[in-house]
Amino acid sequence: MQLYYAARSPFARIVRVALIETGLDAIVQKQEVALYSLESTLLPVNPVGRVPTLILDDGTRLTESQLILNYIDTRHSGPKLLPRDGSDNWRTPVGVGDSSRFAGWDRCLVAIDASSRKRTLPACYRLGNCSGEPGGG
Repeated sequence: MQLYYAARSPFARIVRVALIETGLDAIVQKQEVALYSLESTLLPVNPVGRVPTLILDDGTRLTESQLILNYIDTRHSGPKLLPRDGSDNWRTPVGVGDSSRFAGWDRCLVAIDASSRKRTLPACYRLGNCSGEPGGG
């Protein structure tokens, strides 16, 4: 699998956190891309030019963060990141949308891990690019 992402995209960050939390990060090749550039390496893969874009081993292209999160959640054997019983399923897209307004990763992780209701150390600390505070990067 190959993930095309932009470091400043909150939706790509959420996918990267999910990959780390599920242990799938090591098997996914990652390529940071330039947005809003006609020379971007993303355009041949996703002509709309949006990140994240995940290319599966069979060539299938997933281009929406919610779709990618659902796919990631089906590919690991640990606890599910997204609710599967319908109880809070509507809250997850709302949480993902809310997380895009903040650079603080604690909100992103809580949005992803809505089913457990646990507040844990944000995985972005392992990415090395956030302060965990609202407005931090």
